[in-house]
Amino acid sequence: MIRFLVPLLLLISPLHGLDWVWQSVASGPEAGTRCAVAVDPAGRIHTVHTTVSSGTTTLTYSMRPNRGSGFSAVQTLLSSTLSVAHLDLDVGTDYTVQAAAVLGNGDVVVYERTSGGVLSIHTVAVAGGSTAATGGVSIVASGNGFSRPSLAFTATDGSARFTDKTSVWAAPVAVTTGANTGFAPSLTDTYGGLVVPTTTPRAIFTYSDTLKRVQVSYYSLISSSWQAPVNVAPCPAATRPSVDVHLGKLGVAYSFTDSSGETPVRAIRYADNASGSWTVQTITAADEMESEFDFFSSNLEMSFDATGEPLVGYKRDVFVIFDAFTRDIRFRRRVPAIGWEMTVVKELGSDFCGDLDLATNGAGDPAFVFEDDTNTTDSNFTFARPWAQPVTTDTSAALDASYQHSFAPALALNPKGEVMLLASVATQADLFSERVYRTPKIVTERHGPDLVTDVGTTDGPHFANALVTTASGLTYFVTLQGALTFDTSGEIHYGQHFGSAANATAPVGAVVSGVFQRQRAKRAPLRLASDATDRLYLTFTAEDGTGRLITRTPPEPPPGLETIRRQWYPLDIIPGDPTGIDLAVRADGAYAISYVDPGVRIVKLRTNINVANGAKLLAPVTVNVLTLGAGGTLPLNTACVIPSSGVPHVLTGQGNLIKDLRFNSSGAVLSQNLPFDCPGATVRAVASGNRIDVCAHSTRDGGSLHHTRFFDGVATTPQTQGRFVNTRGGMGSLGPDLAMVLDANGFPVIASSHLSGGFPLLTFFDDVLISRKADSLDDDGDGVPLLAENAHAMARFMADASLKPRMETFTYNSGGLQLEMGARYRHPKVPLTSGATGVSLFGEFRYQIAYSSDLQTFAVPPAGFFINTVTDPDPQVQVGQRLVTVWATPAQRVAHPRGFVRLDVSRDR
Repeated sequence: MIRFLVPLLLLISPLHGLDWVWQSVASGPEAGTRCAVAVDPAGRIHTVHTTVSSGTTTLTYSMRPNRGSGFSAVQTLLSSTLSVAHLDLDVGTDYTVQAAAVLGNGDVVVYERTSGGVLSIHTVAVAGGSTAATGGVSIVASGNGFSRPSLAFTATDGSARFTDKTSVWAAPVAVTTGANTGFAPSLTDTYGGLVVPTTTPRAIFTYSDTLKRVQVSYYSLISSSWQAPVNVAPCPAATRPSVDVHLGKLGVAYSFTDSSGETPVRAIRYADNASGSWTVQTITAADEMESEFDFFSSNLEMSFDATGEPLVGYKRDVFVIFDAFTRDIRFRRRVPAIGWEMTVVKELGSDFCGDLDLATNGAGDPAFVFEDDTNTTDSNFTFARPWAQPVTTDTSAALDASYQHSFAPALALNPKGEVMLLASVATQADLFSERVYRTPKIVTERHGPDLVTDVGTTDGPHFANALVTTASGLTYFVTLQGALTFDTSGEIHYGQHFGSAANATAPVGAVVSGVFQRQRAKRAPLRLASDATDRLYLTFTAEDGTGRLITRTPPEPPPGLETIRRQWYPLDIIPGDPTGIDLAVRADGAYAISYVDPGVRIVKLRTNINVANGAKLLAPVTVNVLTLGAGGTLPLNTACVIPSSGVPHVLTGQGNLIKDLRFNSSGAVLSQNLPFDCPGATVRAVASGNRIDVCAHSTRDGGSLHHTRFFDGVATTPQTQGRFVNTRGGMGSLGPDLAMVLDANGFPVIASSHLSGGFPLLTFFDDVLISRKADSLDDDGDGVPLLAENAHAMARFMADASLKPRMETFTYNSGGLQLEMGARYRHPKVPLTSGATGVSLFGEFRYQIAYSSDLQTFAVPPAGFFINTVTDPDPQVQVGQRLVTVWATPAQRVAHPRGFVRLDVSRDR
């Protein structure tokens, strides 16, 4: 989702970093021994791979349209008795696929596939000629920094050759001279700030085996010839360096082996010139070599992500007499302030595997392909992409070391994009000492030292906490304090945390707090929310067992003035003895309270929202959501959210299942099971637009913590984001309390009580991300973030804000009595792969329109239509148009005289 917010970078220590999921693209004899991957401007994955059977080599192309799809559009490019020695692949801005292969006899062949699937084959170097190939090939399709397809390869004498295509491929010309000076050629479009018109190729990097250095050759417009190569990076003992360029920064990765000393050195090294001079780092660890027969394969790949951080994929191979195999495929990424983080893409170990290749999309999300040699006869050509794994923030470093226990967490995001954690704390000198309960702490995660603030209450047990940041950026909290640890009720304290709002005049971190007038509550969770006017809503369980909803309107007096005395006013009462209460509040003040009624064993919803259409009611109603039946354990809690449709969802556990309960247009309850088993779970949920994030934690199954997300109103199956593994004492050391918030980039941050020390925050890289700020980058300063630049086919490094989507209105039928509003937007010229109501999916980009009559509640339109015939000057871009009827009758016009539309864009990874 596009969010114009300050990116958040938590101070993190990795657990497992990225995890990976993989799928078999093809199986067969030696499938994927030679392979390559490319990502087109729409984020679609393209691959080529070989299989070898009975002496015949087959080269096959396939494409993956989007995240939810398998590989399709399979096409055979080659079937020959000749082998394929080297392979490369690229996709142009016109979506033409260019695959280059060096055949076993030295031929260099280009397979060109248009966006319509038309295949043409071009031989650019012939076996037996002076330009026949031997040591590598690199191809760039038109538009990727080049005006036309271009190719570099290593000739039989070891020099580098270049050719490009106008109407036909030109005769190859020498780029380097001398034997063994042009290995591992790599075409690129920028280097060192050099500016060359795009009518010519920019530069070619090659490796000189004689000099043990990477060289760069430039094409001169003045002399119309290639200049002598310039040495740029030392690579001792390298055989196949991988090169990439980002905004003038050159990066080189290579496998390094030195057996001259007493202890052989085997490593992967990375060098770049970002500091103005060359710096070299060893990025692998010594213990990655498990035996004296282990080595890092020279077959590795390096690429920069969108933020300029390097990514490296490599293999660990083992070679002994009569045996050779690949242990695993590994991936390293450089994370700012942390260093090089390693993850295992896939463990192998059965046989020796051939190629691997790495490509990235517009944000720098990696895509891997490799041969997984499963047995002596067959292999799987495998595609892998990252999946979510948690990293943890242990905020105990910001606190006194004696704070050993945390519980009753609450989370909020302040206007600066910083995560704020409120939690109760206790100290314990040793395992045999009595716990001493302190005043709760508010910890604000920052780029520098964390800000830690007491809430202003006295020391003692605090059973529950809640925290909220209002629409105008004010932060409020409530905490339930008892006198003794075994108390069944306590006193609610309420206050404001200053310093988080951009316009706050109070000292940073200052707190004003006070006690409600005679307000006591049962020992149960508190829930605090606010609407668009900063009005606060608080739910709790009163001492008589009834549920209460009370409300008040800020602002508060600044610190130093009298204790808060403003009265909270009753808004609603939930009869009986409700448990597991949760609260959601819309911008317009409509609310929904979910809870379990233990007397009749039914999950219920108390709300002033019409669950059939989202309209705000004059008086609240109670709706039965889920009948639990006789016997069995009641759910520990419920969770309630209100997505952009304005109609609530209720989530709760039933047995081992986590259920999402929602309503159709008739008000009937619809139920779906979320994709994990989690017995006796605590459930929390957050809605953002039409996206709903859910986390569930159980202490019964060894301490699992799960996360999933799905979209309201869209026919998609919830995708589980995996199971957390906490190395700090195991998940069993986490208590049942749970809190969740979305950070500034829309990624979930989860906090739990911890029984053995610290304040753990758990968060995701959201399936990927090497750098979570990538989609928010604005390299050209035109106010359009990278996600929008990619989604609307704009130029990342050129100010072109005029190409942003345009909102449109159409009136018709007898003087404009009917009104339609919509958005017209550029999108990649690829087939539509999803056309759900209000949604278009082109490649990895999801476009969704929502409308509102009050700028507070946005809903997915119940009907709409899509037009893709609008012309655009750019032939590689389509213009989509989404419309929604705001009013169709005079009565509707009177009821809703204003209409607003919003276009949401996300990268559907």
